[in-house]
Amino acid sequence: MDYDTYIQFIPNDDIAYSNRALAKEKSGNLNGALSDYSKAISIYDKDAITYINRSTTYQKLNKYDLAMADLNKAASLATDYRLIYNLRGNLFADQKNYSAAVKDFSKAIELDPKSYSDLISRSMCYLALDKPNLALIDAKKAIELAPDNSDAYLHAGLSFFNSNQFDLAVEYYTKGIAKNPDDGRLYYGRSAAYKEKGNSSAAAADDAKAKSLLTK
Repeated sequence: MDYDTYIQFIPNDDIAYSNRALAKEKSGNLNGALSDYSKAISIYDKDAITYINRSTTYQKLNKYDLAMADLNKAASLATDYRLIYNLRGNLFADQKNYSAAVKDFSKAIELDPKSYSDLISRSMCYLALDKPNLALIDAKKAIELAPDNSDAYLHAGLSFFNSNQFDLAVEYYTKGIAKNPDDGRLYYGRSAAYKEKGNSSAAAADDAKAKSLLTK
């Protein structure tokens, strides 16, 4: 659709501005997208999706406070929309506010208990908060829901590692490698666990494998 022509004839259609903003964002015109999102909101300020989309654009422009404000507004408009809590949780995590991130990921999981991506994200936050037992619970649940997901095994392995359970760390890193043999992070994790176990030869082999994969 030619949104420019359409808007000339129907200048108060917020959806047209939102759609044109999406097109501009995809083409890399972020400031133009912001302008159209803001225009759409000035016409109709009750659409949570427009706030979410503008928030994403703000993040691309490194305007994190404005991005957070839009997500807060979206949450006030659509309290049961999981994506809002996922996005806001990730934004909190990027700012290293892991406690706030855990609250949002927990809300997202409450709304969709099978959302393994939120479980993985909350697991990462628990690791950052030095709560390996809680991180492990989330990682194991994520493995049940997405048995091929590399991050789930990575977090499980690290949870065991941080609890000084190095045999179990090796076990889960190995399971992850079986599913994702090209993920160098898993080899690095297993290498660290092997070192703690005193198996220097296995650690060196994994270390070399990790470097070969991560420097491609």
